Amino acid sequence: MSTLRTTSAGIAIIKEFEGFRGQAYLCPAGVWTIGYGHTSAAGAPAVVKGQMINRQRAEDILRSDVDRFENAIEGLIERAKVNVVLPHEFDAMVSLAFNIGVGAFSKSTVLKRYLRGDKAGAADAFLAWNKATVNGRKVVLAGLNRRRQAERSLFLGDRKVAEATAAIVEGTEMPRRVNKPVLREPMSKSGTGNTAVATGVAGAGVALEGVTQAVAFASQVKSTATEAASLIPGIPDGAALSIGLGLVIVIGAGVIWYRRWRRSREDELVDLGPEVVS
Repeated sequence: MSTLRTTSAGIAIIKEFEGFRGQAYLCPAGVWTIGYGHTSAAGAPAVVKGQMINRQRAEDILRSDVDRFENAIEGLIERAKVNVVLPHEFDAMVSLAFNIGVGAFSKSTVLKRYLRGDKAGAADAFLAWNKATVNGRKVVLAGLNRRRQAERSLFLGDRKVAEATAAIVEGTEMPRRVNKPVLREPMSKSGTGNTAVATGVAGAGVALEGVTQAVAFASQVKSTATEAASLIPGIPDGAALSIGLGLVIVIGAGVIWYRRWRRSREDELVDLGPEVVS
């Protein structure tokens, strides 16, 4: 059993967004749902057309569902580089996973940044999970926008804002399938990355991080280039600077390319519109 537990504030946020439905219904993403957002994918009981339950039964199912998510999230964040997992952070992550699924959460930028200890970055990454496929089209849903904003506020410890955001009446159902956010522009289409590699100037800057003055930069480039060339035996003195500078540019350009590639693989675009289904 999880040693981290969702607080009453976390449960309230989940209940507010999911809403109670005593009869099985199809969510906007076409998944049979009942009670407080319970689906067959979450475990027993299986949800079928025409099924009915009362509010107490729905509460019991919700607690059982939340238990499963708590165990999963605790396992995923146990190696996070943070001093302590705060209750409101755990609440928000459980709410997000409850909506998008543990599998999607395990690959999310929210988790990746949290594991690195980047709590501010993790909070912002909540906002990317605001789309669902409706009638064959991936669209931003107003309900998902609102839920992500409330979860972000809860994650940051602002319970009042989270509860106020959750309390806004919209009249929309919460989708049970949320689309994975779009990744940033691929490196092959990145004008900035390709320009940096082509010119090599930015590459030299990366290889010599910490240089803030133009004169010092030029001096260190020359010094570094000379030292780099000295590592290769047999280079004439007259050609050492040119060859060394070439090495610095190639290495620096490679560093820029790698950093941008890593970011393009990790970061998700936050799209708050314009296609909003309310």
